[in-house]
Amino acid sequence: MIQYDYEYDLINHPYHSEILDAGSGTLQQTFTIPDGISQIKGFRIRLSREGSPGPIEWQIAEAGRDRVLAAGILQPEEIAPVLEQVVGADFTPQSVQPGGIYAIRLRVLEGKAPLDTYWIYGPNTRREQVDEPNARIPYWWYESTDIRLDDVNAPLPLAYAGAGYPDYEGGERYNRDGDHTWSISFRILTDLDTPEEYKEEMFEFVKALTAEPYTEWHPLRDENRLPAEGEIAIDPSWRVVNQFGDTIILQNAVKEIETFLDKVLDVPLTGSPSGKNILLVQQAPENYKTSESFEVCVGQNQITISAGHERGILRAVYWLEDQMLLARAPMLPFGTYRVDPRYAIRMVPGIYPAPSYFMMRQAQIWTPGYLWRLSRAGYNAVYFQASIEDFVENSAIFPELNDEEAPAAIERLRRSVEMGAAYGIDFYWDIKTGYEKKFPEAVYRRLPHLRSFRKFGNFPCTGQEETLQFLRETVANVFSKVEDLKGAILVYDTEGFYSCITHNHKDNCPYCKDFALEDLFHRIYRAIRDGARCRRSDREIILWTYYCDEPWNYQLIQSMPEEAILSATYSQLKELNRFGVRVLTDDYSLCSDAPSDYFLRVQALAKQKGMRLFCKTEDTFGQEFVNTPYTPCLDQHQRRWDRLALESVEGIMTQYIHIGFMPTPCQDLTRQNVFEVTKDGQKLELSAREKLLRAAQINYGKEAAEWVLKAWDAFSTAIRDYYPYTWGVCRYPGPIQSAPGHPFYLDPSRKLPRQWARGYVKDLRWTTIRDRFLLEGTWDYRLISRCFQAMLKHYAEGNDYLLHALAVCCPAYRANLEKDLRISQMQQSQIQTIVHLIAFYNLRDAYWKDSNPIMKEQIILILEAELANAQKALRLAEQDSRLGFSCEGDGNIRGGHFTPATIRAKIKDLQETLNGLYQSEKEGYDK
Repeated sequence: MIQYDYEYDLINHPYHSEILDAGSGTLQQTFTIPDGISQIKGFRIRLSREGSPGPIEWQIAEAGRDRVLAAGILQPEEIAPVLEQVVGADFTPQSVQPGGIYAIRLRVLEGKAPLDTYWIYGPNTRREQVDEPNARIPYWWYESTDIRLDDVNAPLPLAYAGAGYPDYEGGERYNRDGDHTWSISFRILTDLDTPEEYKEEMFEFVKALTAEPYTEWHPLRDENRLPAEGEIAIDPSWRVVNQFGDTIILQNAVKEIETFLDKVLDVPLTGSPSGKNILLVQQAPENYKTSESFEVCVGQNQITISAGHERGILRAVYWLEDQMLLARAPMLPFGTYRVDPRYAIRMVPGIYPAPSYFMMRQAQIWTPGYLWRLSRAGYNAVYFQASIEDFVENSAIFPELNDEEAPAAIERLRRSVEMGAAYGIDFYWDIKTGYEKKFPEAVYRRLPHLRSFRKFGNFPCTGQEETLQFLRETVANVFSKVEDLKGAILVYDTEGFYSCITHNHKDNCPYCKDFALEDLFHRIYRAIRDGARCRRSDREIILWTYYCDEPWNYQLIQSMPEEAILSATYSQLKELNRFGVRVLTDDYSLCSDAPSDYFLRVQALAKQKGMRLFCKTEDTFGQEFVNTPYTPCLDQHQRRWDRLALESVEGIMTQYIHIGFMPTPCQDLTRQNVFEVTKDGQKLELSAREKLLRAAQINYGKEAAEWVLKAWDAFSTAIRDYYPYTWGVCRYPGPIQSAPGHPFYLDPSRKLPRQWARGYVKDLRWTTIRDRFLLEGTWDYRLISRCFQAMLKHYAEGNDYLLHALAVCCPAYRANLEKDLRISQMQQSQIQTIVHLIAFYNLRDAYWKDSNPIMKEQIILILEAELANAQKALRLAEQDSRLGFSCEGDGNIRGGHFTPATIRAKIKDLQETLNGLYQSEKEGYDK
């Protein structure tokens, strides 16, 4: 293989990138054939897509000549959005001359930046601070006065810069202006290449996540399954008859059920008028609880699906599919089924490359396939983060903030909202301030009275009329141009939307100190509400209390307007007990199924005021592991659902942008809990075990399900009873998240890379706890190690159960089970690393004070064990590009928390350290 490429070491920024669109002309990258190669047979490059550009014509040709060896087309759907993919083509082997110079030529047929284009990538040859247009680094990462990360154990990546790869010496590339520029990443496949063990490319999971709907469906029919008494069997003589209407949602619903029956259950509907119909019917909306409510009547020769709204029809199709997936056959029990959502709104964020604070300033992850998967999983809404300064165009109040990128940002949002509507998905804007850029000093020179106390992003006084007019103006501009945008979210109390009332700091503001907190809040609320409702009065405003169990917040909630929706976090500030030590969680957690007192206080106030209450909860992952798609403690997830059902919650906000939505078994469990079903007028109540069993059967088949339930119970015990949840363990600095690549340096003075949030640690200071979170007892490295060792026992047990499940699994489900086994094995590896790291740092520090052969032997044993652990982690990471990926978290960069490259670097260093220790033993030399 002839290759020039980069990898993600998560220390330096690895790539250059630039736009490749119809205005780029023909891109040509030359390369030289090394000695010994006589044929080439394919090529690979790195691309990502934005919007809907046209196809790419490619050629492999002799440089400087017209002779073309191979040519073809790369279709847009082959190239995933946002995160770069390895794409290319194979062709009939072509003879080449060693030493000859050849070229890759690329030409985009249609589409122009910024909305419809490709990005092409190559190794970053610079060492300077990163300035890539599609890899924005927050300005506040480079400021030592960051107001949220003041912990000395959590420095930011102030030195994040280019990787400095060497230039490619075997060829060259010129840009559209004719200037010599960096070479793109490429691989040329040759006749000397030998088959290699399968390894997923970086970000390869994005292809499946964003692919066209239904691409993952495959045959699952149990050919031995016959209709039971009281069941109807669908055969090819049936047809779908749509009497409801001809909207895009209904077209998708019809296509969905027809494709499902054909691809999954081998029932290609002929559409013949046999009298056997799946009938879609509209009835009066007032007969249904919500727009997603529906009724399914299964009769002898007809299945009638009725709803008051087209979204109900789509939900009914999904529900029917789940029933047939459980049966592994196109069979349904007779009866009349009524289904209503328990939670009217079910929100989830999408994935974005870290740092994910600039969602609308970059390519969108949203494709029809991604939105279909999100809808099929059970969600009906997306919440996305964007700073208000992202959307400022033609501002009459603060023209200094007008941004030439704002029209494109608004158009990206409009397209995303339109795409989501086709699958019954609404969008909510979580309004931020100051994340994109600082408020310009020019405004303060013109309007000095707006200057307030120092707040994040240098945002002006939010009590002043000019600022309120700016908020109203900008929000109205977005909602008028994206009329189907469903609503706005304000995290008003602690972070996100920074104002003079954030943290109740109004008394620090020269203007606001003279006004009541409630008055200042209502000014902000009215500005946002009036802007959002400039065209439609039904736009919703959600007021999210994120992290504020304080009297002033409860006082403020009592004054909130009843028309707003209040949202509270379920698991923050929840008491945990670890071997008699009592602590409070500081953020999102799976450790407890019961809500915190903080949530219950907010809920009581919402009830008192008659406000609708939403709940921010975790249905897939919490801060325990933000580097794997989900935490497989589904018994614990079910306990959370059972407990949440007792609360007065009308909507749920799940997950967060630490990862964002990926399809997992957790959503199959979620659907068992977020809808209420009656059959023939009787409520169908499933036990917790029945719900778990259904989720297991849908994903792994009946043969493996019982073993999987045992595994989920073991993982749940580990998380619920033993995870040592603290700020230091999970986040700041949070070494558990980067554990697979965490170095084990024998020399304590050796500079450690990646010392930022969820990064590497040089000592054990992270094992302490902040006073406000410690309720009783002593919290230190001994307790953390004890907790993680207890978790290891249960994780080992759970993974053993999954291996038993794999042994009996039906072949049709085996790939699912293998994929999910890698997740729990990786989490076990992470836990093991932290146990080793704690022991190693204690031994290492003692060894440097008073070295002796016994200590050295103990260090060698730990390093050998960690080397074996890291080698296992490497195999897992190489097989699944989801492992290690993460979208958000202060200091989190594109690439996530660990990659195969970071693990390989660790393995190399461990081997060198051990070799040095072995050699010193052999020579009888000690230190």
